[in-house]
Amino acid sequence: MSRVLSSRRSAGSFVIGPEHESMVRVLLVDDHEGVRAGLKALLESTGRVHVVGEASSGEEAVEKARTLEPDVVTMDLAMPGMDGVQATRHITGAGPETKVLVLTVHDADEVLIPALDAGAAGFVDKSVADTDLVGAIETIVRGHTYVPRRAAALLARRKARGASNREPAGGAAVEYIPAGSLSPCVAGPHAFLFLLTLLLLCGAAILVILRGYR
Repeated sequence: MSRVLSSRRSAGSFVIGPEHESMVRVLLVDDHEGVRAGLKALLESTGRVHVVGEASSGEEAVEKARTLEPDVVTMDLAMPGMDGVQATRHITGAGPETKVLVLTVHDADEVLIPALDAGAAGFVDKSVADTDLVGAIETIVRGHTYVPRRAAALLARRKARGASNREPAGGAAVEYIPAGSLSPCVAGPHAFLFLLTLLLLCGAAILVILRGYR
């Protein structure tokens, strides 16, 4: 199998195999191993995304983004130590070519503005990751900003006040694409695995809480 060096990677950073040349390179960041496993299965089942690495903390995410130089980082927000917003700021500040897509269960209004101010290029709710995640990744790679539909009004008000004038690399105008406005992504048979992983994690958390009351 031959080695292929991507045109935007530095010397010593290789993509193994010609089959990955046209695929989006993604770094997964989440402190739950099960969630990362579900996301990896979901993304790689499409044949359009190559997961180049995983990180379980903000600090690890910053380091791996520096060494792996992915096209996209999917970023959880609530992690021990350095949180997702701080990690996003470090990653986008060090390498503007790497886009950060926030993936969380937090309310959009609570996290959207801090994440965008830190340099994030989009936001996806984990509850719709099986249908929206791949499309969101491909959207931000094209230079757009992907946000939940319910946050469109919030961003419109913010832009009208002149508080947000972010532009992607190259100076192109930002186009906010609401979630759900794209054609549904066919994620493949492994989309179910991601949902099952989330259900199992929720069930485990409930059991721990119930046992604590005994």
